Amino acid sequence: MNKNKHTKEPAKIPSQLFKRSTTRTIKKIESDMQYYFQAYSDLYKEYLHVLDDYFSICYLLEHRFYENQLHDEKSILHVFDDMVWKTTSMTLSQIDSFVNMHRMFVHTYTSTIKSLDQSMHQLLDYYRS
Repeated sequence: MNKNKHTKEPAKIPSQLFKRSTTRTIKKIESDMQYYFQAYSDLYKEYLHVLDDYFSICYLLEHRFYENQLHDEKSILHVFDDMVWKTTSMTLSQIDSFVNMHRMFVHTYTSTIKSLDQSMHQLLDYYRS
């Protein structure tokens, strides 16, 4: 008994060989797409959660500085403002890098698929002539 989950079912006629493989491939892509959409949605949600927590902490610290009326309030606020600005700039840079990386990945993957499709069309044209 074959325990491989990708076992072949016997084809009844030759044209079913390709139909069976096409159907199997499309089903696999469709089943895995849900994972990718969910994974990126979860990643986005976590990123927003961390950003919300970070800026909540900054907001609370800022109010604590005002409540305590520290002696050197201007220099503390300057340091605090600098820290928030640098962290925000770094976060925006990371977001840009992440988006660009995925843009390049999708572009490369799409180009590869298009190249494969062109090769298939050339093969089809060859066999049709």
